[in-house]
Amino acid sequence: MPLSDIATMFEHNEPIRVAREGERIPSVELQPTESHHPSFQNQRTAIVGPDDNTVTLPIVALEIQIAYKLRMQADRDFEDAYFLLQTYYDELDTNLLEASVSNYEVEAEYDELKAQAEME
Repeated sequence: MPLSDIATMFEHNEPIRVAREGERIPSVELQPTESHHPSFQNQRTAIVGPDDNTVTLPIVALEIQIAYKLRMQADRDFEDAYFLLQTYYDELDTNLLEASVSNYEVEAEYDELKAQAEME
């Protein structure tokens, strides 16, 4: 999908899922959010696209995304949290992750996630 189409979807407040061409996973969901939203307190930057046509997007910290996904309670969201934890485990801010888990009140879900990811 051309980047201009993605911009149009964002203008209409529509989330999109992104994966490499010809693949279903791994994929990323991009959800428009106002930049003053509290979740952007610890924002990061993602660079998306080929070298000659990149777009820089502010993203919610992965630690907050993991906790939020656990709060959503859907199997797909748990899988997303699992993938994020497995992929970025060594780079995550443990204090921010645990604070986010507490903030979203998903301690039991986080314990289950860690057990399934064999990270206890």
